Amino acid sequence: MQSRYDLMQNSTVTDSEDEDSYPDPLSVNWTEFGLTSSPYLKTLEERYIHRPWLLTYEIYGITEWDDILLTLNNVPYKEHLQAGDDFFIPTAEDINKFILNAKTNIRINV
Repeated sequence: MQSRYDLMQNSTVTDSEDEDSYPDPLSVNWTEFGLTSSPYLKTLEERYIHRPWLLTYEIYGITEWDDILLTLNNVPYKEHLQAGDDFFIPTAEDINKFILNAKTNIRINV
């Protein structure tokens, strides 16, 4: 499975310890996320607040898309979640389609 980090290009900023490049979150164009089906609205329960991966596991059967759902719902940090918040849940097909399209648009910096 893919997470949002797999969709990001490497930035020019590198880690001083191992010289690895940091992923660039601005390289993913989230405005290109298209919907072929209407997402449904889910009210968050307390058990999902510190474990958003549990929500994606129960909905999609995987944990890796928790960060994608947070991003699509304009939640920069899971600490901003509160019980009772409404959360839009897109279909797995729409997420997979976006991942495939985003991966094919990744440019390699040489």
